[in-house]
Amino acid sequence: MSMAGRMLRRLARARWRRLQRAVAEPLAVQRRVLRSLLIPVSRTVFGRDYGLDRLEPSDLDAFRRTMPLTTYESVYEYWQRAYYGEPDVIWPGQIRYWGMTSGTTSAAGHNKFIPITHRTIKSNKDGGLVTLAPYFVHSDDSSLFNSDSKGLFLGGSTTFGEIPNRHNPHGLPNYYGDNTGIMARHIPPWVRRFYAPGKDIAAIVNWEEKLEAIAERTRHEDIRMVSGVPSWMAILFDRIREKEHGRPIGEVWPNLRLFIHGGMNFAPYRELFHELIDREILYIDSYTATESGAISVQDLPGGPDHEDTAQLVIPDLETFYEFVPVEEAEKEFPESHTLDEIEADVEYAIVMTTNQGLLRYVVGDTVRFVDTSPPRFYLTGRLSAFLNFFGEHVTVREMDQALGYAAKRAHVAVKEYTVGAILPSPNHPTPQHRWYVEFQNKPPADMEAFARDIDKDLREHSLNRDYDAHRKGDHGLLPPVVQPVPPETFYVWMKRRKKLGAQNKVPRVLTPELEPSLCETLQELQRVTPRS
Repeated sequence: MSMAGRMLRRLARARWRRLQRAVAEPLAVQRRVLRSLLIPVSRTVFGRDYGLDRLEPSDLDAFRRTMPLTTYESVYEYWQRAYYGEPDVIWPGQIRYWGMTSGTTSAAGHNKFIPITHRTIKSNKDGGLVTLAPYFVHSDDSSLFNSDSKGLFLGGSTTFGEIPNRHNPHGLPNYYGDNTGIMARHIPPWVRRFYAPGKDIAAIVNWEEKLEAIAERTRHEDIRMVSGVPSWMAILFDRIREKEHGRPIGEVWPNLRLFIHGGMNFAPYRELFHELIDREILYIDSYTATESGAISVQDLPGGPDHEDTAQLVIPDLETFYEFVPVEEAEKEFPESHTLDEIEADVEYAIVMTTNQGLLRYVVGDTVRFVDTSPPRFYLTGRLSAFLNFFGEHVTVREMDQALGYAAKRAHVAVKEYTVGAILPSPNHPTPQHRWYVEFQNKPPADMEAFARDIDKDLREHSLNRDYDAHRKGDHGLLPPVVQPVPPETFYVWMKRRKKLGAQNKVPRVLTPELEPSLCETLQELQRVTPRS
């Protein structure tokens, strides 16, 4: 291991010890975090408008009584002022960077721009160290970072768009870009020597061109760690294997040891990565958001054949957390719980107060705790993305787990999927779910058995009583049907919708608004007539 590699391992292990102390007393840590956030926010336009300048910063109860839950729409006017250069609106000073997200929580479904402060960038660097730490804690390997080795980070472009300063035409402009690109632009110099694909490729804006350039360069490098969203990493691995005449990634990169992934449940992708890499490596799941940075990390790494492991909440990264039962998430002043008040097996919406000027902000993600001391949870889905066409209330995690279960039993690899509804009609009076699934190489030999395994997992393993009640006797819901789709279907669909890029993901629930565009893509690829 190089001197810089030894330093990184030492820093990661020290940071992990700090995290263990923090999760042992989460309320005390979180109160300090809240105070450090409310003091600067109370000096802003937003803070004064909501009376935060009259509160004691450490008075949690007063904060929850005074400040309502906020959403992108409810704070939009304040954010617009800051976006165009006005200082001291939601955070002291001018906010120079704005992270672009795919807009899954905005009412219009368009891109959103989230404020990124200098404190955000600093805490994100710390968060990166936390997500890497489990490797050094649970592995005796001393060669992850050698003098010639690289870590591949598959993120957005480091080329940003310029926002004119309307508040002061002669002042400094702001910039918008992909959040992962903003963070990549601020990688510490001593870490940059390990960074792949390099500054030139990281700056490429066109996602397809960027994937091609990464595949061409990195297949010749000593890649020992990769980090990114599983769906896009799988596409990159496919590109590399094509260039390498089908060789598995484990041969192309013989020293590959670690995959840090996030953004989606890994369950449907287990068999896929087992096939793509063709040997065991360590996997660490993490949960990050543009709205806050690193939120949690899987502290017990596993491989593609291991069951999912819940993630440990990171309470000391300048984000104050509240957890609101999902049935209360639309209230202004709901019942909310801090990390010392949470209960296991309750579906919560995450509410955050962050160093970006977000106050009691409803991110839209939902979680379920499996441990409360220390706090560990599963990310279960989104408030707006339940499979709930007919009252079945299936979470995205339950869908992911069911598909992963079926794929493992059928010995097939799933590349992507989405689930839509077959609505009742005179000739088809009982509704049904249709699973559109893209398989890596070949579909299951018995598609009906594959569909039965999905149904079985949803009914028996997920313990979803609503789904099971609808399925009893086939009275409220018929068994699901699985429709295999041609290779590259979801890539082409996302491209047509202008949704290529690290921040974008295939929607797991196919809404009536999205279904026509998918059917058009299928018609184009396999000349089928879209169903009515």
